[in-house]
Amino acid sequence: MNLCFINPSKSRRPEIYGLAENLPKKKYNITILQPSDKVEIHHDFYLRENIFVKHVPSFFISLSNSVVTVPVFQKWIKELFNIVRLGKADLIHVCDYEYLTSILPIFIKRKCRKIPAIIVNDALIGVGNYSFGSLPMNFLSKIYTYGLGIEVLNNYDKIILLYSELAKQAKRIGIPESKIEVIPNGINVEKIFNIQKRLNTKSIREKYGINEDEKVILYVGRLVKMKRVEIIIRTIKKLLERKLKVKGLIVGDGPQRASLRKMAYPIGTHIKFTGYLSEERFECYHIADLFMLPSISEGLPTVLLEAALFGLPIIATNIHGIPDIVIHGKTGFLVSIWNYDQYIEYAEHLLTNQYLAKEIGENARKHVASNFSWNKVVKKYEQVYNEC
Repeated sequence: MNLCFINPSKSRRPEIYGLAENLPKKKYNITILQPSDKVEIHHDFYLRENIFVKHVPSFFISLSNSVVTVPVFQKWIKELFNIVRLGKADLIHVCDYEYLTSILPIFIKRKCRKIPAIIVNDALIGVGNYSFGSLPMNFLSKIYTYGLGIEVLNNYDKIILLYSELAKQAKRIGIPESKIEVIPNGINVEKIFNIQKRLNTKSIREKYGINEDEKVILYVGRLVKMKRVEIIIRTIKKLLERKLKVKGLIVGDGPQRASLRKMAYPIGTHIKFTGYLSEERFECYHIADLFMLPSISEGLPTVLLEAALFGLPIIATNIHGIPDIVIHGKTGFLVSIWNYDQYIEYAEHLLTNQYLAKEIGENARKHVASNFSWNKVVKKYEQVYNEC
């Protein structure tokens, strides 16, 4: 089967690249259309023997906490028509309706009605309590979704949503239930387990200046307003006041880095900002005792899947896709969106109850390994492809 995937942004989305790399090589030939600027435009390449990445001209505009992709429509339409004309697309697979790249396949479908198209989404912007952390952006996103957004979604044969709450929201805004499928992002379970086996706890603790008797609270992600990393800093301050030996590892970068470092200054070496880490981030999971994600808005966070596979108990906000990963009291604890004190209480509870923390961490590992492995996710996508 020939598939055409459309990645919506400069970054490689797991709904596109992760899925492409895990679909069976012998069954699928995949072309990924990747929005790119002039620097990358002539650097097309084979990601794998059956996956060809084609760069297509686009512009990128920074807006609030996100970057907007503006495709050069004439070039994209031409590229899509060529792929269809040459028989390289039995199905078009698109990511995220809020990107302008999601509009392009609609033109193709109207000209080539035999070509089915599906779209996968990690959020419905402006719906429910979704937030960009900016009132103007929240307002604009609501106007888009209830106007053009619903029209875009309804033009697709199937709408893949990453978590169960999102499916409920989609029905409420008028998306036909017959078009909706809930399929999460996957994670390479075996890769994570193999990485764990190679890591040395003592040497990693020495690398990050963490004593043997200190507990580690970990955050991995962007340093932006909507992630509310300041809640983690406040939690660590309170735990230190209660005489707990604890350190925080903040892995990631972003526009709030300077202000967060300033906020953390009074507790000095008890918080370490590592900056962005790629594969090295797994070292931080390995030595952590607890993972926190106090975001005001999320989709289905990959960092929670990674934390769970490392056997970490999780404390996170009770929003969007998080409850599909964090089952309250079993694989972690969920906190209502404005209840800051609960982060402190749950953190102290877990860090002072070693056996409970271990039990919850093991539950999290089993839950994610059983329900979010790429093997399981791929089977669900293949079923959708066959139905289309």
